[in-house]
Amino acid sequence: LTAAREQADDHRLELALRLVCRGLALASGAQTSFELTGLYGELLRETGQIDASIAAFEQALTLAPNEIDQARAWIGVARGLEIQDRYPQALDALDQAQRRAGHDASADLLAQIHGQRGNISFPLGRIDECFREHELALRHARAAASPLLEARALSGLGDAYYQRGRMLTAHRHFDQCIALCCEHGLAGIKAGNLAMLGL
Repeated sequence: LTAAREQADDHRLELALRLVCRGLALASGAQTSFELTGLYGELLRETGQIDASIAAFEQALTLAPNEIDQARAWIGVARGLEIQDRYPQALDALDQAQRRAGHDASADLLAQIHGQRGNISFPLGRIDECFREHELALRHARAAASPLLEARALSGLGDAYYQRGRMLTAHRHFDQCIALCCEHGLAGIKAGNLAMLGL
């Protein structure tokens, strides 16, 4: 699991997938099995295997030892559904995640849930909701001290301002996002936001 995460962080996805599969063959504890299955779902999504990714996160739901881990698995399901443009189901999955996370949810989880809702609001044309969700995501990401989640929220706000025709403000958000990505080695997010900065 540790080796697979390290390879995933270095964008060696095929090697990370092999390590996860080996880990799943060896794992016996519930928490380790859950973590491996969730990472497997992420890697499948990153390599374009969306149906398999959703199935992996659905499997993770059955392995989750607690409601917080169930919330994490539901977020994974929602990300796959969003890629497939299955927006109502993705929003339902996020509602499930929020219910499992409960009233005392961590800032990290709340940033993920709100950020994902913001992402789904964008193609649905719900721009006010998109702003609101990404602003909440940014607040929670900063509370969680998570550069990854903060970069995602800044990117989402940049998209929302771009769609509104607020080009200077969009530019500022993309620029802040890219600076954060450079500082923390977030290559995947950086690439997408460089394209938006170019536009």
